Amino acid sequence: MRHHPSTLALVPAILALAACSPEAEDRLPLDAALARTGTVTAQPAQVQALLPQVTLKPIITTGDPFPGAPAVAAEDQAWGPLPDGLGGYLGTDGNLVLYANHELDGRGIPLSDGSAPYKWARVSRLLLDRKSLSVLEGSYAIDQAKAGQGLFERLCSAFWAGIQEGVGYPGIFLTGEESTNPGKGRQLAVDAAGTITEMPWFGLYAHENQVVIPGFEGQVVFIGLDDTGGASELYMYVAASLDAALAGQGKLYVLASSALTHAGNLKEGQTVPVSFREIENPMSLTTPAALQRRVDSIGALPFVRIEDGEADQAPGRRTPGLYFVDTGRSTTTGRVVPGLLNAICTDDGTTPRVCDPAGSIYRLTWADRRDPTRGGELKLIERSQGAATEWASPDNIATSPRGLMLQEDPAYPGFQRAPRIWYLGYDGTRGLKPALAVAEATNPGCDESIGGGAATCWETSGIIDASAWLGAGSWLFVTQAHGLPFTFNGASSTGESGQLLYLRLPGS
Repeated sequence: MRHHPSTLALVPAILALAACSPEAEDRLPLDAALARTGTVTAQPAQVQALLPQVTLKPIITTGDPFPGAPAVAAEDQAWGPLPDGLGGYLGTDGNLVLYANHELDGRGIPLSDGSAPYKWARVSRLLLDRKSLSVLEGSYAIDQAKAGQGLFERLCSAFWAGIQEGVGYPGIFLTGEESTNPGKGRQLAVDAAGTITEMPWFGLYAHENQVVIPGFEGQVVFIGLDDTGGASELYMYVAASLDAALAGQGKLYVLASSALTHAGNLKEGQTVPVSFREIENPMSLTTPAALQRRVDSIGALPFVRIEDGEADQAPGRRTPGLYFVDTGRSTTTGRVVPGLLNAICTDDGTTPRVCDPAGSIYRLTWADRRDPTRGGELKLIERSQGAATEWASPDNIATSPRGLMLQEDPAYPGFQRAPRIWYLGYDGTRGLKPALAVAEATNPGCDESIGGGAATCWETSGIIDASAWLGAGSWLFVTQAHGLPFTFNGASSTGESGQLLYLRLPGS
């Protein structure tokens, strides 16, 4: 849930110096002279640090009213449940404008008074004071009233594309429906003025995230990460500019490889050549099922369940790249479509095995910054051995020039501990250092083996690099505290609280 923060010429140059110079590593940047004081949640942090050098601070919690809201607030005057993907930019006044998805569907979150006010997905917009990390203002960029194109479902990870991605200031918030239900699976863009643009030419599928990869010459390259369990692909949309992409004046592609039938057959450290195959006339594919059949027919490379991704920022890279994760699944043994596709995971060529039970980290490196359609190389960086020994079931990631943060979704029965946030630094040889557990959710009784809807795990999500705004080593993320009630207008839920938090790990 994602972006690379943008900086402004309008902000004093000393801010950029404070954020970028080596001697500023352990200092926060100077703040706007006219700092305003806002509100900070009174609720305890829903995450705890696992290292003494880690700083955590909760900012706002589900049910907290926005500053200035009446005591008995409508749902649009309080921060909603199930927060997820984040993105934002630095305003001309020096305050941080932060957008957050809320991963809701049409059922809403039932409350004890019989109401269910939070129905359908939302995008909240917060104005934060960077010195105090307090909320100055709050509103919704997408809610039921503003979703004139139709009610949206399960907006998951997100990405703010701005100056660094070559689309200008202030940029645009990219979000999509993680759903293949009828009429869903849409990609959206929300600009700073609140205009919502639907982009069906990006393809209808379970959009985990849509990220922009900087570094290509004369083109804007969007990568779409498909979270369809057991039928997951990696998409690319290429246009001459952001305006061209918003108008549908680009082309849609899907990742393929003549050297590999399924990503689950890769071994750790193995690299294979990949290419992108054009999906002609994607607007004619009016359902997720139609798109799936098309990409199966042109030889798309299947994954188990791709989740999040972000641009490779490691020193030494020569061409653009992407880190992305697959959350894995304990039952998927490949993708087989009779008469069309037979992509099994196997060690002997005939006997199916589970492709990726606990999740993986991949890196895609393009061969040519002038032509993203040429493809490049796909490398399996690491495949998890399970939650009992290391990171597992990766869901969200964010990159920085020093490494990447990884958040877990305890989505398989072997997960019987609190989900964590992990840091993996670059090792200087185009690899990653061993993962370092940074923080974990404050529900140590997490147990996904219970099943039947009774699983007790929370999760963290939406992490983004906030160093350009809040100083070196700074990150922002959210929690989804699935079993923790929240209160709204005197009524309580049975779960689905959430929280926005600040995290600082020096050197990250």
